[in-house]
Amino acid sequence: FIEQSYDSGFKGGWRLFDSIMNAQLNSSRILQTITSAKTDSVELRFIILKKGGLCNFRYPGSPDPVLKEEVNRIMKETCKYWIPAQIGGRYINGYTQLVFTFKINPADREHPVIINAKNPLPARPRDIILEKD
Repeated sequence: FIEQSYDSGFKGGWRLFDSIMNAQLNSSRILQTITSAKTDSVELRFIILKKGGLCNFRYPGSPDPVLKEEVNRIMKETCKYWIPAQIGGRYINGYTQLVFTFKINPADREHPVIINAKNPLPARPRDIILEKD
């Protein structure tokens, strides 16, 4: 028989997540502390709970504290939109990670700060074929 598994994800897909992040972004707070053009990233590791919600936020390395705080705030705002992983039709607590890339350019009046997120984990097979012994 075939057991289907599904990775965790965001309701509406990654484009919707990016648009929500950019709409929720507090650019003025970031521009108060970062005054020159730069690109920076923040890696976030977390768990999507099977009953909904996020927990165990971990930030490897030493990200910029203002950017880390902004990622933390955005993730709390989008908490209810995350879909937990599934195995065999049952939801499970699922570990995942995202890398947020901030493009900061104070000289750009329209979009001084742009944020994108990407999952650096390799995609895993969706269907696992199990053989009976």
